Amino acid sequence: MTQTTGTPGAGVAAGNVAAGVRKTSGAAMIFGILLVLAGTVAVMVPQATSIASAMFIGWMLIVGGVLGCAASMGLGGGVRIIAGLLLGLVSIVAGFLMVWDPVTAVLGVSLALGIYFLVAGVMRLPMAMHLRGTGHAGWVLFGAIIDILLGVIVLRRWPIDFWIVGLLVGFQLIFTGWFWIMAGSWVRKAAA
Repeated sequence: MTQTTGTPGAGVAAGNVAAGVRKTSGAAMIFGILLVLAGTVAVMVPQATSIASAMFIGWMLIVGGVLGCAASMGLGGGVRIIAGLLLGLVSIVAGFLMVWDPVTAVLGVSLALGIYFLVAGVMRLPMAMHLRGTGHAGWVLFGAIIDILLGVIVLRRWPIDFWIVGLLVGFQLIFTGWFWIMAGSWVRKAAA
């Protein structure tokens, strides 16, 4: 007599799951490849990517502001409606300014990024000192130095070069794409 383990049809179900996992992992890998390609193009034309990013963010602010104004009508009391309308209008105005003059918007974002990198790097230095002996201090110190260098580079070249935003968007797309490629590969290997 043959003894079976598990539930009837489990082999078929497992086969369907494995096929689904392979299909999903393939989609993740294709998505990753597309992101890497888009990121490569963005790095090759960082000025255009910077302007496109500012315009995209501007339109998202406009749409979000319009939706916020519409949603504020259902907030009830007078102060809540006024506050919701004002927040929506601020978003709409900021979005229009970004769409109307994306170069100035990118210059503002570049300045903010330069300051952020510099401050973040300086603030990570004490963390690295605090983590001495844990095995993590080296990576934290390395990250701090990279942040400080990026901050100095961006701030020294500001406002001449506004390409940094496009370059960072491109690198982010490339790294995210590689993440999806590796994740798809890991899932596919785990399902095999």
